[in-house]
Amino acid sequence: MRKSNRLLSRLTGTLAALTLVVGLMPATALAADGSASITITEPVWSDTSKDWAGTEANAYLVLDQVNDTETDPAKKLYSVTNVFDAFFNIDTDDNNSSIDEIFGTAGADGTVYLWFDGTDLSAGKTQPASGEYITFSGDNAKALDKTYGEADLVSRIIGDAGVGGSDAGVFYSWIEKYIEKNGITTLYKATAGASVESQGSVTISGLVEGYYAIDFKSVPSGLSLKQGVMIATTGNTPAVMNLKAEDLPFEKKISEKDADQWLDELTAETGDVLDYRLIAKVPTLTDYDNLTEFTMSDTLEKQAFDPASVQIAIDNTVATRGTGTDENTFYIGQTLLATLNPVSYADEKSSFTLTFVPSALEAYEGKTVTVTYSARLTTDAVKVNVNDAELVWSNNGSDSSLTDSTEVYTYGIELTKTFSDATVSADEIGEVTFQLYRVNGQNEELLYFTGSAGSYILVSDSNGTGNVTAELKLNTTSRKLTVVGLDDDETYILKETDTADGYNLIDENVTIDLEAQLDPNAMLLDESKTSVKLGSRNLTVSFVNNTDTTETAIASVAFELYNQKGFSLPKTGDAGTWALTVNGILLIASGVVLVVVSRRKKSSK
Repeated sequence: MRKSNRLLSRLTGTLAALTLVVGLMPATALAADGSASITITEPVWSDTSKDWAGTEANAYLVLDQVNDTETDPAKKLYSVTNVFDAFFNIDTDDNNSSIDEIFGTAGADGTVYLWFDGTDLSAGKTQPASGEYITFSGDNAKALDKTYGEADLVSRIIGDAGVGGSDAGVFYSWIEKYIEKNGITTLYKATAGASVESQGSVTISGLVEGYYAIDFKSVPSGLSLKQGVMIATTGNTPAVMNLKAEDLPFEKKISEKDADQWLDELTAETGDVLDYRLIAKVPTLTDYDNLTEFTMSDTLEKQAFDPASVQIAIDNTVATRGTGTDENTFYIGQTLLATLNPVSYADEKSSFTLTFVPSALEAYEGKTVTVTYSARLTTDAVKVNVNDAELVWSNNGSDSSLTDSTEVYTYGIELTKTFSDATVSADEIGEVTFQLYRVNGQNEELLYFTGSAGSYILVSDSNGTGNVTAELKLNTTSRKLTVVGLDDDETYILKETDTADGYNLIDENVTIDLEAQLDPNAMLLDESKTSVKLGSRNLTVSFVNNTDTTETAIASVAFELYNQKGFSLPKTGDAGTWALTVNGILLIASGVVLVVVSRRKKSSK
């Protein structure tokens, strides 16, 4: 991306306005003995709520004053230090032209461009097709001299001859990239490091006079710091750098499908599709020209991530998605914005990483990045399904990260069947079946499950994978039926559809209302509001795992259903058995009628 000032000589400003916060103070004593210093402090207008305690400030000497006895700032000369000699090894885009020829004729022939190719500086009269560059024209197009950089190159970028905020930021980002790429660790200062105090300041002392690059390490998560090049002063007058910081927000929220009500947590049934939203901000500090990483990722436990659901927007600009083999890329216009790397569901979790192109973000400094996507709650779901998202960014070789999470809760019911005859056999218990319905307005929706006798998990519909059934059976040993994967704030109806031979079928519906506790224990059921009714009569209930706040033990409401032994017509059998039974009933009834008639006749005589 092009960042430049076409007429650098027209721009004015002070060093405080530079992207690189520079302290230029008049010399008061000689600095050859290492008496110079740099003080990094919090500006009076800064937000004092920010805490950068523990941040390490490092100084690198880029330009060293070679005439140490000179105190007149106009006569001071500087030389590039050996460590940065390769950086200032300015090449030309025309092998037949010298640096003097290119810059010496710029006033008459047009603009001269300066860029960094990752190794050293390059110059030429042809505008680079891509990447960042600095322009020189007019009086600023005099010959470059790397030996006395302050008098030539550096002064025209960050000095009194003309201040260019954008160009200064670009130039310093090149120095940072050079330091990072070459692994420069030599710190040209007497101390090994300095930690910035919380809402305070730090002084790097024992320095010789010269231009220093400053970078920061161990920056607290969620905080970004502006960096700078500065000149160290002498004696008791330190160069002062105002430490400017900004908070980078990162937020994860969850919503029911298409509900558009974003929460930190919610309850759901297994099989439900849930919507997620990540919100972050593109950094605004100009040193983010050296932003080398900006990624968002999420690990969804007990949920299957849907890559096709991902959408990205920067403020009101919605990114378009590639097609075919390019389907996991996102563009704004023709510019690649981000690449999606999804990981399929395995080991009871799925995940993704969304990697943004740092250069593409430069046009959106300070803008809000919103990422939305969906995931389906699987049948592996437990009481508390925690999902962690992370924002990671790297600037000037310093990595930072922020995390946020959401939680999804599920619940269950536990039925115990009792019989009036304790001798009921396992085979007879195995004949008992139920069906569970969800109440939707005036309708009852039959639910489907996966599992085996006594233990079932709700699935989204009858097309689920595995052994899917609507018939729920008891465990023949414990006489229990456990159903999990249910939501709170729902009404469920349990119907007995078959029972053991010789027992009366329960013909009344069992109505179950599940209600979760309020924060912070939403993973638990509210025992005062959760209820189970047989017809219109409240059943006595108890609660299972409702004091256990571990993530796996699902909170369930427990109750008993009683079956009375009594007369019941055979449900199956041949026609002869049925006919004999009916005939027997008719004979008994006829006999009763004859007895009554006979007695009336006798009494009338």
